[in-house]
Amino acid sequence: ATEETVYLCIRQGDEALCVDRIDGLWVQSLTLRIGEGLPLHLGAASRVLLAHESVAFRRGYLERASLERLTVRTPATRAAVEREVRVILARGYAVSDGDVRLGIASVGAPLRDHTGAVVAAVSVGGLRPSILDDEATTAALVRASAERISRALGHEPERLP
Repeated sequence: ATEETVYLCIRQGDEALCVDRIDGLWVQSLTLRIGEGLPLHLGAASRVLLAHESVAFRRGYLERASLERLTVRTPATRAAVEREVRVILARGYAVSDGDVRLGIASVGAPLRDHTGAVVAAVSVGGLRPSILDDEATTAALVRASAERISRALGHEPERLP
């Protein structure tokens, strides 16, 4: 729907590993190719995965990770990453706004399996204006896609009575 690049990532150790990618029609970012990873504090899919890990895992990651800064927008302190995690958990999706590469943005959401556990993340990325000028629409598209994929994995969202 966005005609931008879509990424599917899983957590492998302290990285988000790209296991699939659908190239968009516009910008062909070479930042994350299939088989490559990013530290969990960099990028939307990575931070989705970090946010849905246990508190103990997140604390351990923040203690052992170097929190590499790729741009001036990278959340590269423990407090900044913790703030990002709180926002992700509150709104249900992550935003990367130039923290991996200036001018490039992405929006990511969690994929859940039949137990409700987050097993992967899907994100869409491209030039900042195409992703974030209408963040609400981009986020809605990504979240809807994540929900469809999660249902295919056997996840059944809780229903209110």
